[in-house]
Amino acid sequence: MEKNRSGKHKFTLYLSDNENRILDAKYKMSNMRSKSTFLRHMIVYGAVYDVDYAYFRNTTICLRRLAEI
Repeated sequence: MEKNRSGKHKFTLYLSDNENRILDAKYKMSNMRSKSTFLRHMIVYGAVYDVDYAYFRNTTICLRRLAEI
């Protein structure tokens, strides 16, 4: 459990094999620390986004190099 969490309510969820595979796949794509963190985030925000900023970093690097010329 996260250090700052004060959760005291246990929640049990039963999933079919297919639902569990989907949950596992989405959890792994989220790169979150735990499945519990992932599910809490989904409950509070309704969605989890994993944004890869590598393209923007690379573009910024190229623009900086052009500015140096």
